[in-house]
Amino acid sequence: MTTQQLLQVNIIDELGLSALPDDQKTQLVAQITTIVQKSVMIRIYDALRKQDKNALNALVEEKGVEDSSVIAFIQEKVPDLGKIFEEEIANVKRELIEQVKGKKKTSTKKK
Repeated sequence: MTTQQLLQVNIIDELGLSALPDDQKTQLVAQITTIVQKSVMIRIYDALRKQDKNALNALVEEKGVEDSSVIAFIQEKVPDLGKIFEEEIANVKRELIEQVKGKKKTSTKKK
């Protein structure tokens, strides 16, 4: 699947988990979101120059990670932030789909 296709796909349906109770679906989406956020933060941090990393660390320590000034700082220093989010969302979905398909193939071979 292309990145654009992965961005459009409903990961719950693609993984065959549509029958899960809503609370479990919500929990799964929250876990996937956390993984994406961590991946994005790593990429952001890697993209920053040393002085910008220091400034970001100080700002987060003072204001907290979700403060609007932190978000504005990141958006200013990482102009392709939207693209990074899209790539990481697609990467996480791709990895999950491949893992599930790999397990299905393995379980089919064992039968």
